[in-house]
Amino acid sequence: KWANLNNILVIILTNQSGIARGYLTESELITINNYIATEFAKMGAQIDDWFYCPFHEEGAGRYRKKSLLRKPFPGMALLAADKHNICLHRSFMVGDKLSDQLKLVDLDSFLLEGGYIRGKNINSEYKTYQSIDEIHKVLIQSSSR
Repeated sequence: KWANLNNILVIILTNQSGIARGYLTESELITINNYIATEFAKMGAQIDDWFYCPFHEEGAGRYRKKSLLRKPFPGMALLAADKHNICLHRSFMVGDKLSDQLKLVDLDSFLLEGGYIRGKNINSEYKTYQSIDEIHKVLIQSSSR
């Protein structure tokens, strides 16, 4: 909601190896994404776009392949930047996995501790945050400079 109010696009970039592994279809993923967007809208927040990578090296059929779309590769971010005319060095990424540290110079990444990342399980070169509120405070401080 804060991003929406500050004219910052909210774009989801998500690896979805479950499609490649047969756990769900692309159609089911779109249904899930629509549900998530509806729940965010109920709270006054808008998701502006979604990009997903259905591919995985251990997947099946047409989804079994290496892809530059798959995080940490920058494919989805580059597609989003092109589609929405985004300046990536003025953007940031929030994630909960080390793979959310995209291989892009000057893209700030914030890692949220939780299910995938625990402070003791992560290399000290990565700064992690305990909550979205903590990340929010950092963003507000950096935007006021």
